Amino acid sequence: MSQNRSLIILSIVALLFLVLTYSNHFDNGFYFDDSHTITDNVYIRNIKNIPLFFTNPETASVLPGNRSYRPVVVSANAIDYWLAGNKYNSDWFHYDIFLNYILQLLLMFFFYRKIFDIANPHRWNNYIAFIAVAYYGFHTANAETVNYIICRSDSLSTFFVMAAFVAYQTERLRKYYLYLIPLAIGLFTKQPAAMFPPLLLLYVFFFEEKGTWNDVFADRSGATWINTLKKTAPAWIATILLFAFNIHMTPMSPINNGASKIDYLFSQFPVMVHYISNFFFPFALSADPDFKIVDNLLDPNVMGSLMVILFTVGIALYCFKNLKYRPITFGILWFYIALAPTSTIAPRFQVANDHRTFFAYIGLILAVVSFLSIWAINNEKKIARTPQLRTGIPLIIGLIISLYAFGTYQRNEVWGSSEKLWYDVTVKSPNNGRGLMNYGLTQMSKKNYDTTFYYFNKAKELMPNYSQLHLNFAVLKTQKGGYSDEEIEQHYKTALKNGKSMPSSYYGYANWLYKKGRIDEALKIVQQGHEVSPAHIKMKKLLDKLKGETEGGRQERIKELQDAIKKEPSGIDNYIELANIFYKLANYDESIKTANDALKVKETSARAYNQLCIAYNKKEEWDKGIEAGLKAIEIEPKYQKARNNLKWSIKGKAKVLGKDPQVLADELGIKVKFSKPKSNENKKDSN
Repeated sequence: MSQNRSLIILSIVALLFLVLTYSNHFDNGFYFDDSHTITDNVYIRNIKNIPLFFTNPETASVLPGNRSYRPVVVSANAIDYWLAGNKYNSDWFHYDIFLNYILQLLLMFFFYRKIFDIANPHRWNNYIAFIAVAYYGFHTANAETVNYIICRSDSLSTFFVMAAFVAYQTERLRKYYLYLIPLAIGLFTKQPAAMFPPLLLLYVFFFEEKGTWNDVFADRSGATWINTLKKTAPAWIATILLFAFNIHMTPMSPINNGASKIDYLFSQFPVMVHYISNFFFPFALSADPDFKIVDNLLDPNVMGSLMVILFTVGIALYCFKNLKYRPITFGILWFYIALAPTSTIAPRFQVANDHRTFFAYIGLILAVVSFLSIWAINNEKKIARTPQLRTGIPLIIGLIISLYAFGTYQRNEVWGSSEKLWYDVTVKSPNNGRGLMNYGLTQMSKKNYDTTFYYFNKAKELMPNYSQLHLNFAVLKTQKGGYSDEEIEQHYKTALKNGKSMPSSYYGYANWLYKKGRIDEALKIVQQGHEVSPAHIKMKKLLDKLKGETEGGRQERIKELQDAIKKEPSGIDNYIELANIFYKLANYDESIKTANDALKVKETSARAYNQLCIAYNKKEEWDKGIEAGLKAIEIEPKYQKARNNLKWSIKGKAKVLGKDPQVLADELGIKVKFSKPKSNENKKDSN
């Protein structure tokens, strides 16, 4: 069998195995930063906004502090939303990201093979490049990026860097500078694409100019460096100009953790070693690692990690002297250069993120596979005459890749639900307050309130001023009950005080005020929040609702509805809305009159009877309320709001008669069930 044919068969098998490995990830949901960039972002809901993404960076996120100029990513989100039928179907997003992943792997094959052919020409290089791509493709750590939808910024930018490299390696494309096109797109995707010029410079110096230590330190003419700079100058110029434009377009720097650049750099030493460890043994992968800022260079963990880094750099420098070992040098330096934007140059809010290695691991794969391939080529004759090695080496390679694939499948399972994902974070990153809070939220949704309090309180010990935590404490205490409005409101105030740039702080507080009937206060807060984040969907809806709830807004709406009824007397919805507005204005007689007018239009309107029920209840005319409520559920037996309001009527009459509500309901022959009253329960109408 020819090598090309066997390679095609291997590629098809590997592709099917890759699809199988990721088969359990396609229906994984939106998590974490997906909310403010995708699910809460109104701009991506209209594919016609794509031109706007390139001129208005505020379309990238509803959070002001998280906006970066990444129009290609926002466009990709808008396209996937459109392909999904203008709805948030995560499957379509995952299909797109996974297809991009496969294309990136294809590009990596040509990239690796070119380097192997230059450094150490051999008939096995096709297979060596295939093994390198398979190693990367099935690597467990990459599951963090493939599963995390908004991290398509990492996968897309990496894809375009690979495309730029392969285009540069192709003489006809390089001749017309076509490699600059994917580079430009990559820079409009995510800023780490700006590492292409330094990586290209090393590639040209190492493999095209075949520079030596003498060229680095002793060549006075500098001819090798001059040729290298000439070849890479277009990439440098394009990157500098486009990156400057990118910075200009970014409304503000993404939020950082307030650490100095020096302290942040020191703190990255243990993080880099963590990344190296995960490369070989990816057991500590976490959706939200808990590394902290270290402000002491002499910290044992920092010093130990620095020694590991210097050791790997030492290996890279040692391997530089021999051309066939240079892929090892290039791969190690690639790893550190690719991490530079998030590990050395600018402090980030999160000290570590396991998805940051997606770009960097391309280098480590190259280094490790190069080292092993050199050993195999040097021992080619021994392998050829030893059946155990001929059979054992492919089996070992297959076993190792299969183990990574199994780990990937398991990480996909972890990303399968919020509860699994955040529980995993609490185990892997127990000192991460945000992770503890988010797992608590999954328990709150299941009404496991004691467990929620446990995790929220643990998070508070670590992050006492975390605005989102106080916001969630307010929601928790509201749901569980037994807490005063003053105590709950204090959480909302603390959240707003510590999270003035967080739209959720404004929305949460305003929504709570609205439910308490404090319309004017709620309107003031939501208007402030709308100024902070005009694209926040829920904020905008609440603002529109509150404008209609003010005295002036309601009076204006009353006139609009009355005019509409005159023009179209048969419009039942207008009567119901008008009756509801009169109810909210405490004009119960007009509400009753309007609801009765609605019944003249449609005798079987359950909503009209429900409106009568709550208006009569407010007037404490309990018998009429019971009669109207019974009519409503007779028309619509599953009308829960009407059933709740009927129970309100029965409770009111029972109180007058001095009876138990359940006893009275049974006497009246009304089939409703009353739960035992709680001391903190307030009576509310359900309108």
